[in-house]
Amino acid sequence: MLAQWFNAKGNSIRAWGRLDETASPIGEDMVQTDNMAIIDCLMNLPVLYWAGNETGNPKYREIAVRHADMALRQFIRPDDSVIHVYLFDPQTGQPLRPANHCGFSLKSYWACGAARGIYGFALTYTYTRDEKYRQAAVRLARQNAADSELVLSANQLLERIGREDYLDRNPQCPGILINGHGGRLGYSGWATIF
Repeated sequence: MLAQWFNAKGNSIRAWGRLDETASPIGEDMVQTDNMAIIDCLMNLPVLYWAGNETGNPKYREIAVRHADMALRQFIRPDDSVIHVYLFDPQTGQPLRPANHCGFSLKSYWACGAARGIYGFALTYTYTRDEKYRQAAVRLARQNAADSELVLSANQLLERIGREDYLDRNPQCPGILINGHGGRLGYSGWATIF
Protein backbone atom coordinates (compact mmCIF):
# COMPACT_ATOMS: atom_id res chain seq x y z
CA MET A 1 0.00 0.00 0.00
CA LEU A 2 2.73 2.49 0.96
CA ALA A 3 4.44 1.99 -2.40
CA GLN A 4 1.18 2.94 -4.15
CA TRP A 5 1.37 6.39 -2.54
CA PHE A 6 4.73 7.09 -4.18
CA ASN A 7 4.80 9.82 -6.84
CA ALA A 8 7.72 8.81 -9.05
CA LYS A 9 7.85 12.22 -10.75
CA GLY A 10 8.31 14.06 -7.44
CA ASN A 11 10.14 11.25 -5.63
CA SER A 12 7.77 11.64 -2.71
CA ILE A 13 5.35 9.52 -0.73
CA ARG A 14 1.95 11.14 -0.40
CA ALA A 15 1.15 11.94 3.21
CA TRP A 16 -2.63 12.05 3.51
CA GLY A 17 -5.86 11.19 1.77
CA ARG A 18 -7.32 8.44 -0.34
CA LEU A 19 -5.61 7.70 -3.62
CA ASP A 20 -8.81 8.37 -5.54
CA GLU A 21 -9.28 11.85 -4.00
CA THR A 22 -7.36 15.08 -4.47
CA ALA A 23 -8.47 16.64 -1.17
CA SER A 24 -8.93 15.36 2.38
CA PRO A 25 -10.08 16.82 5.67
CA ILE A 26 -7.24 18.11 7.84
CA GLY A 27 -8.61 19.62 10.99
CA GLU A 28 -11.75 21.49 10.03
CA ASP A 29 -10.65 22.25 6.46
CA MET A 30 -10.63 20.36 3.17
CA VAL A 31 -7.06 20.51 1.91
CA GLN A 32 -5.48 19.35 -1.33
CA THR A 33 -3.48 16.29 -0.32
CA ASP A 34 -2.57 14.61 -3.59
CA ASN A 35 0.52 16.84 -3.76
CA MET A 36 1.68 16.73 -0.13
CA ALA A 37 4.67 15.05 1.48
CA ILE A 38 5.48 15.39 5.19
CA ILE A 39 8.67 14.90 7.19
CA ASP A 40 6.80 12.20 9.15
CA CYS A 41 6.95 9.85 6.13
CA LEU A 42 10.62 9.19 6.88
CA MET A 43 9.39 7.01 9.74
CA ASN A 44 7.56 4.75 7.25
CA LEU A 45 10.60 4.00 5.11
CA PRO A 46 11.75 0.96 7.15
CA VAL A 47 8.58 -0.84 5.97
CA LEU A 48 9.76 -0.38 2.40
CA TYR A 49 13.31 -1.54 3.18
CA TRP A 50 11.84 -4.60 4.90
CA ALA A 51 9.52 -5.31 1.94
CA GLY A 52 12.48 -5.13 -0.43
CA ASN A 53 14.49 -7.56 1.68
CA GLU A 54 11.58 -9.98 2.16
CA THR A 55 10.35 -10.04 -1.44
CA GLY A 56 13.66 -9.56 -3.22
CA ASN A 57 11.98 -6.80 -5.25
CA PRO A 58 14.35 -3.79 -5.43
CA LYS A 59 11.50 -1.35 -6.23
CA TYR A 60 10.63 -0.99 -2.53
CA ARG A 61 14.15 -0.02 -1.52
CA GLU A 62 14.34 2.34 -4.52
CA ILE A 63 11.15 4.12 -3.41
CA ALA A 64 12.51 4.51 0.11
CA VAL A 65 15.85 5.88 -1.08
CA ARG A 66 14.25 8.27 -3.57
CA HIS A 67 11.91 9.62 -0.89
CA ALA A 68 14.81 10.01 1.58
CA ASP A 69 16.86 11.88 -1.04
CA MET A 70 13.91 14.18 -1.76
CA ALA A 71 13.56 14.84 1.99
CA LEU A 72 17.25 15.79 2.18
CA ARG A 73 16.66 18.40 -0.53
CA GLN A 74 13.24 19.78 0.43
CA PHE A 75 12.70 19.42 4.18
CA ILE A 76 16.00 20.57 5.69
CA ARG A 77 16.42 24.34 5.89
CA PRO A 78 19.88 25.96 5.54
CA ASP A 79 20.08 26.28 9.35
CA ASP A 80 19.31 22.53 9.75
CA SER A 81 15.83 23.08 11.13
CA VAL A 82 13.09 21.20 9.31
CA ILE A 83 9.89 21.95 7.41
CA HIS A 84 6.77 19.93 8.21
CA VAL A 85 5.08 19.79 4.76
CA TYR A 86 6.30 20.19 1.20
CA LEU A 87 3.95 20.56 -1.76
CA PHE A 88 4.63 19.22 -5.25
CA ASP A 89 2.86 19.53 -8.58
CA PRO A 90 0.97 16.19 -8.70
CA GLN A 91 1.36 15.87 -12.50
CA THR A 92 4.98 16.98 -13.00
CA GLY A 93 6.41 16.31 -9.54
CA GLN A 94 8.06 19.74 -9.49
CA PRO A 95 8.60 21.11 -5.97
CA LEU A 96 6.20 24.00 -5.31
CA ARG A 97 6.66 25.31 -1.77
CA PRO A 98 6.81 24.46 1.91
CA ALA A 99 3.60 24.38 3.94
CA ASN A 100 2.61 23.67 7.53
CA HIS A 101 -0.01 21.67 9.37
CA CYS A 102 1.84 21.31 12.70
CA GLY A 103 3.64 23.91 14.75
CA PHE A 104 2.24 27.42 14.88
CA SER A 105 3.10 28.81 11.44
CA LEU A 106 5.04 28.27 8.21
CA LYS A 107 8.24 29.38 9.94
CA SER A 108 7.71 26.79 12.67
CA TYR A 109 10.36 24.29 13.66
CA TRP A 110 8.04 21.65 15.09
CA ALA A 111 9.57 19.33 17.72
CA CYS A 112 8.00 16.13 16.36
CA GLY A 113 9.10 17.02 12.84
CA ALA A 114 12.66 17.54 14.04
CA ALA A 115 12.54 14.22 15.88
CA ARG A 116 11.14 12.39 12.87
CA GLY A 117 13.87 13.88 10.70
CA ILE A 118 16.60 12.78 13.12
CA TYR A 119 15.20 9.29 13.60
CA GLY A 120 14.04 8.82 9.99
CA PHE A 121 17.44 9.68 8.49
CA ALA A 122 19.16 7.55 11.17
CA LEU A 123 16.96 4.58 10.25
CA THR A 124 17.60 5.08 6.55
CA TYR A 125 21.32 5.09 7.32
CA THR A 126 21.00 1.76 9.14
CA TYR A 127 19.38 0.20 6.05
CA THR A 128 21.55 1.81 3.36
CA ARG A 129 24.84 2.57 5.13
CA ASP A 130 24.95 5.72 2.99
CA GLU A 131 26.87 8.27 5.02
CA LYS A 132 24.81 11.24 3.76
CA TYR A 133 21.84 10.04 5.82
CA ARG A 134 23.90 9.64 8.99
CA GLN A 135 25.40 13.09 8.45
CA ALA A 136 21.91 14.57 8.00
CA ALA A 137 20.69 12.90 11.20
CA VAL A 138 23.73 14.21 13.12
CA ARG A 139 23.27 17.77 11.77
CA LEU A 140 19.56 17.74 12.68
CA ALA A 141 20.32 16.32 16.13
CA ARG A 142 22.93 19.00 16.82
CA GLN A 143 20.60 21.76 15.65
CA ASN A 144 17.79 20.25 17.68
CA ALA A 145 19.93 20.33 20.83
CA ALA A 146 21.21 23.85 20.12
CA ASP A 147 17.70 25.24 19.64
CA SER A 148 16.31 23.65 22.76
CA GLU A 149 16.27 25.41 26.09
CA LEU A 150 17.72 23.21 28.80
CA VAL A 151 15.18 22.56 31.52
CA LEU A 152 16.90 21.22 34.64
CA SER A 153 15.15 18.11 35.91
CA ALA A 154 15.45 14.36 36.11
CA ASN A 155 14.24 14.17 32.49
CA GLN A 156 16.83 16.66 31.24
CA LEU A 157 17.54 15.06 27.87
CA LEU A 158 13.89 14.38 27.09
CA GLU A 159 12.95 17.98 27.87
CA ARG A 160 15.93 19.34 25.96
CA ILE A 161 14.78 17.71 22.74
CA GLY A 162 11.05 17.81 23.42
CA ARG A 163 9.98 21.41 22.86
CA GLU A 164 6.69 21.80 20.97
CA ASP A 165 7.95 24.46 18.56
CA TYR A 166 11.48 25.86 18.57
CA LEU A 167 11.13 28.97 16.42
CA ASP A 168 7.57 30.17 16.79
CA ARG A 169 5.60 30.90 19.93
CA ASN A 170 1.85 30.58 20.15
CA PRO A 171 0.59 33.88 21.61
CA GLN A 172 -2.33 31.98 23.17
CA CYS A 173 0.06 29.78 25.18
CA PRO A 174 2.84 31.75 26.89
CA GLY A 175 5.78 29.74 28.19
CA ILE A 176 7.35 26.56 26.97
CA LEU A 177 5.16 23.70 25.79
CA ILE A 178 6.84 20.33 26.12
CA ASN A 179 6.09 17.64 23.55
CA GLY A 180 6.93 14.28 25.10
CA HIS A 181 6.29 12.36 21.88
CA GLY A 182 8.81 14.49 20.02
CA GLY A 183 11.27 14.01 22.85
CA ARG A 184 10.98 10.23 22.80
CA LEU A 185 11.32 10.05 19.01
CA GLY A 186 14.27 12.41 19.08
CA TYR A 187 15.98 10.40 21.80
CA SER A 188 15.51 7.21 19.74
CA GLY A 189 17.12 8.93 16.76
CA TRP A 190 20.01 10.15 18.92
CA ALA A 191 20.51 6.62 20.30
CA THR A 192 20.59 5.22 16.75
CA ILE A 193 23.27 7.56 15.42
CA PHE A 194 25.49 8.24 18.45
